[in-house]
Amino acid sequence: MANAPASEESIPSLARVLAGAVATVLVVGEMGIGGVWDLLRIPYARETVTRLGYPTYVLVILGACKLPAAVALMVPGFRLIKEWAYAGAFIAYAVPAISHLAVGDDLGTALVPSLFAALVLVSRMLRSPASHASAHSTARGGRVLAYWTTTSVVVAACLFGGISWCLQAQPFIGIMLRLGYPAYFMRILGALYLGAGIVLVVPRSPQLKEWAYAGLAFNYAGAIASHLAVGDNVASLLAPCVLLALALASWALRPPSRRAPREVWSPQHEPVFSP
Repeated sequence: MANAPASEESIPSLARVLAGAVATVLVVGEMGIGGVWDLLRIPYARETVTRLGYPTYVLVILGACKLPAAVALMVPGFRLIKEWAYAGAFIAYAVPAISHLAVGDDLGTALVPSLFAALVLVSRMLRSPASHASAHSTARGGRVLAYWTTTSVVVAACLFGGISWCLQAQPFIGIMLRLGYPAYFMRILGALYLGAGIVLVVPRSPQLKEWAYAGLAFNYAGAIASHLAVGDNVASLLAPCVLLALALASWALRPPSRRAPREVWSPQHEPVFSP
């Protein structure tokens, strides 16, 4: 009888692990298969992105991101890499769902990517909790100044760019159309820019900050790849390269209070297939 309470308490934990594992396996499976399809640019994938108004070369970018993300979500440990993989996976499903609605597709068409976006959130919320043994060291004055300098520039770029892209202002809409993306995609990116800028400047919410940094890094890297794909000159790469470098510098310099909890993995902390 003395063991009964412990056994009963283990039921919610077991249900949490199983639910998280199912969500993770579904997401990983779709991203693995979808990543291969994207890299091969199979007819179904090409037809889908063409109907949504995107250039077909975006499939290569997506496939090259989905496969490493699927591996990161499946293997144990590497919690910080997992956080970025979750952010990328959510964006990879949420943007197509919004795009289907933007081009006038019915709700059923947008349902599948919406469900996978929800599964990403379920997997993230139900994964093994992180240890909260945060670092007690305090950042030095020079590091703090460098952090706020780089972060201020990134946040300003997010706010200015977010407003400009939501308004589809020139010259940004011209750049977007030259790269082959639909005009409505500007409003999606603009909303994401504004959200990232707000998250980076407000206190606390370290997990959301990881997602914001990941989203910005993926966006700037995608912009670089897009310029290269259409054969733009080196000068067109300057802005996304500089912004990518500033975002990564801000991320690397962030103080302990703005970092997500760290965890040293052990088999007892995170079983195989655990999100």
